Amino acid sequence: GTNAEVMPGQWEFQIGAADALTVSDHMYIARWLLHRIAEDYDVVVSFAAKPQKGDWNG
Repeated sequence: GTNAEVMPGQWEFQIGAADALTVSDHMYIARWLLHRIAEDYDVVVSFAAKPQKGDWNG
């Protein structure tokens, strides 16, 4: 599933529960896909916990 976060433009998605190897494969592919899709829309993906200063959740 996906859901919006408190910081503007920040979204979260979940990768389903599975064994460690499957989850790591899914994570690798998901990150790769996010970067490739972001290129098409001229945006940047950040995995930083706090990409902007401010009093945001997290």
